[in-house]
Amino acid sequence: MELIGRDATLERMKSMAGCATCNNYNYVRCRACSWDDAMNIVEETSEVKAAQVVYCGECKYMMPDGRCSEFADESIRPSASDYCSRGEQRDSE
Repeated sequence: MELIGRDATLERMKSMAGCATCNNYNYVRCRACSWDDAMNIVEETSEVKAAQVVYCGECKYMMPDGRCSEFADESIRPSASDYCSRGEQRDSE
């Protein structure tokens, strides 16, 4: 998954925006003014805080018997598609 930040999006959009004629005379919105509208929407949108997750099936703490070595409760057996805040990518050797 690839995410792009709000600031990077706005920089790309600003290079395509701005039309004094439409802004001054209330004409039908041209492409440049539509970009201005879109930039306003992006500017008003909160950024997503995202982090890469490591799925249990790819985690170095997942033991061959299906238990997680990070949990004190040995009865916990996460599925390969589960993930948690302690996950770390297993070395691919």
